[in-house]
Amino acid sequence: HMDECMVWQQFKEGDQKALASIFSYHYSDLFRYGMRLLNNEDVVKDCIQNLFEKLWNCRQKIGHIQSVKPYLLKALRHHIFNEKNYIQQRTHFHTNYCKEYNFTSSYE
Repeated sequence: HMDECMVWQQFKEGDQKALASIFSYHYSDLFRYGMRLLNNEDVVKDCIQNLFEKLWNCRQKIGHIQSVKPYLLKALRHHIFNEKNYIQQRTHFHTNYCKEYNFTSSYE
């Protein structure tokens, strides 16, 4: 736990190797958890990648955390929840738009 806190602090101070270490160490747990929330491998992988990109960009704003893994799991859950809502809204819009304007696919 002490090493994890030290690596997290290094990440917050701008150490990219620390971020890569956190990513590598937690990736499989995050992926398994993400797949339980959303059974779409590509979207889960994208969400994990986007989560770490966001963490890197906002690292100076992140406050003190007790433990890295629960923090990452919760952050991923929020990220996936937002992505699911976005997908549902986009699908709903597309379905209604096509119905309203009576679009059909043509392969000419």
